[in-house]
Parts: sequence; C-alpha cells; structure tokens
Amino acid sequence: MPLAAQPPIWIFLEDRGAGGTSRCKRLSQRRGIMGRTVRTAAEEAAVIETVRLFDDTATTLLKQLIGRARLHAYEAYIMVEGPDHIYKTLRLEFEGGPNLLLRNAHQSIPLGAGGQEEEVAVLTLEQDDGRTLWHPRGKHSTRKVGVDLVPDDIYLVVDTAQLCKGSIPVNKLKLVQAVVFREAGRLLAIDRDVWFDEYLTLREGASLDSLVRDASGDWHEDPPLGYRFTRDVLSLAMGGVRV
Repeated sequence: MPLAAQPPIWIFLEDRGAGGTSRCKRLSQRRGIMGRTVRTAAEEAAVIETVRLFDDTATTLLKQLIGRARLHAYEAYIMVEGPDHIYKTLRLEFEGGPNLLLRNAHQSIPLGAGGQEEEVAVLTLEQDDGRTLWHPRGKHSTRKVGVDLVPDDIYLVVDTAQLCKGSIPVNKLKLVQAVVFREAGRLLAIDRDVWFDEYLTLREGASLDSLVRDASGDWHEDPPLGYRFTRDVLSLAMGGVRV
C-alpha cells in the first residue's frame, strides 16, 4: 500500500563566499520509504546574491562630515574639457575632516542565470592616504575643482537588480550607484556610469532624480528571464533610513 504524500519541508541554506556573494539554496525535501530524501533538479538550483555596499568604516567617515566639515574641492584626472566627467578615482578634499578617495573600479561579479563572472564597476570609499591619483600612462596631471559646501546630509543611492525566471529569483545584485552631498537645497551628486564602465560623473542641482542617472536600462535579459530593478535613497544624517 503506497504511503500517503507528505507535505514539502522547505530548507534555506546559505553558502556565503568571498566578497559578499552568497548562494542561497532552497531544497524541497519529501520523505519517502526509509526516510529517503528526494530532490528535483530545479530545487537544487542556487539563488546568487551579491552585495557591494559601503562598509561601516566608510559610512562612519561620511557621517562624521555632516555639519562639521567643508568640502572645498575635488581632484581627479578629468578626461574631457568639462570638469564633471572623471575616470576611476576622485579625491574629495575637506576642511575640518579627513580627505576621502572615491573609486569606481572593476570587480569580478557573478551575473546572469549561470553566475558567469563579469567585470562590474563597483563604487568604494576610503580615507585618502596621499597616494598619487590614477592617470593614463604618460599623463601625469590632475585637475582640482572648487566646491565650497558644508553638507547637512549625505545620501547613498543604492540600486538592486534582481534577475528572475518568471517569478523565481535567480540572481540579485545590490550596489551603491551614487553619493550625494546636500547643503539646504543644493545637491552635489557623484554618480556611476553604466555597469561595465569605470567613469564617474559629477552633477550639481536641486533635484535628485535629475542628478543621478536611471540605471534600470542597464539590465536586460531575454524571456523567460527578466530583471526587477529597485532604488533606495538612504539618509546618513537620519541613520541610514530611506527618504
């Protein structure tokens, strides 16, 4: 006489690798004769999750600037005539606080349904150690541009691109898209370019939506795969809550 069907028991296993990438496996277990577990191939599939946010040290450095330090200039190798298009590394110079290095550099990130490694430009921040700023070989000059801004808040723009097959998540990437300094109604945004480029763009204005590029168009897959894109703006003056 056959055994009655048992309801599935869902188990979530997290295997977190180096660099903040985890593979969360969802296993549906059915107990059969002698307690044997049967798993389907689909149930063995892994959901790849990669998080590239600023660490506690970086966010603390930014929080300490709010209302206390004056951003008087930034310095970088600027590739075109305008002072707003920067390649790879930016030095932020403060009066009353530490100078900072903001870098948009390639890291290997598993993308797509199969988790194939791709070079994705990731934004990182650290205290300036006085190193020579990046520049192309044979070109040793950088430019300094005045700012004169005392931030009353600093926003982190965090984007999440989640690849799904139908309603089933397959791959999720979360990273910092932009850092925005605010002084009253004045905003200065430092924004990443498209995911595979190491460019940074600086824009100044009063509207966050017009200063930070819409990155949702960067992510596309053919059906049955598709991306779900979300954006959060976090206020460091308010302890990192969404605004």
